[in-house]
Amino acid sequence: EREKEMCKTIPLGYIGLPSDAGDLVAFLASDASRYITGQAVNLDGGQCMEL
Repeated sequence: EREKEMCKTIPLGYIGLPSDAGDLVAFLASDASRYITGQAVNLDGGQCMEL
């Protein structure tokens, strides 16, 4: 019940999964991110946009 209520506060509608973090790590470790430096990435399903 509490999880359902929490999900209502997240624009993407679900609590992040370990695979969501893994996908970010895989991207940052890949050549596709070679020009990205010194960033803080919010991995929160868009929740910080609600603040």
